[in-house]
Amino acid sequence: SQNWSKWEQTWEKRNKRGKIARALRSKRKGMSERVECCLIKCWYGSI
Repeated sequence: SQNWSKWEQTWEKRNKRGKIARALRSKRKGMSERVECCLIKCWYGSI
């Protein structure tokens, strides 16, 4: 759960900084977004 809270903190910072990137990403929403989220969770879970 430590890794998870670390992931959440990084994600919050990234969301605050990257609103433009977020807007661009919203155009490609759907499967790719879920896959990206999964990959990030897997990545931080393996640390």
